[in-house]
Amino acid sequence: MLARACHAGAAPLAGRINLLKGSDFLELVELDKLNAKMRREARTLYGRAKDHEILQIEVTLRAIHSSYETTLPRVMYVVRRAIKVKLRLPAKKSDDELTGISAYMNWYEKRVNSGHPLYPVLGKLRSFYKIARNVGSHHRGLRWEPDSNEVILTDEKTELRMSVHEFQQKYRYLSNLCELGLRGILSAFCEREQGAVSNWLVKEYAKTFPEDFPQGEQGVVRFYST
Repeated sequence: MLARACHAGAAPLAGRINLLKGSDFLELVELDKLNAKMRREARTLYGRAKDHEILQIEVTLRAIHSSYETTLPRVMYVVRRAIKVKLRLPAKKSDDELTGISAYMNWYEKRVNSGHPLYPVLGKLRSFYKIARNVGSHHRGLRWEPDSNEVILTDEKTELRMSVHEFQQKYRYLSNLCELGLRGILSAFCEREQGAVSNWLVKEYAKTFPEDFPQGEQGVVRFYST
């Protein structure tokens, strides 16, 4: 729409200014220079963009809550067991129980120093994700300021303010961490089992990707002989 508006001489700055957010495109359009049909289109698109901006923020918060509260504890369940084997710590009955993420993080921070390979990765989780999880749980404390395109998370007396871009980056960080953790767990299991269960897991996991998903040579699956 901007390209057509520019071609009509109604958006001379299109392509020259970085917009803060999608709905700001209307600031580049001189509506009085558009015909009636394009004016309606611009206003309709503006309304849709505004609806999507707040929706994306709310969905991102829910996804952070779900990953941190549900997926990450399952990854950390395996991480804790692997670290205990590595450090030769005695096994306990509680090792078989899935607990909350806070318990896993407390355990990890007490027993692993900053030199551990996972420390730079997991060390970034406490300050932001716990607050985001809490805000996502009670659906209060999330605010969006459209003028600055910033997200504000308020959990009791703690307030975090950041750009929407940074907020979404933090979601991708957690999402990638959970995804890589899951892949690592499945890979380690398959290397050990190397049989029918491994092949079934690979087939089921592959269903989460579209058929035309680019995989490259390293992503080609070679099944185990059974």
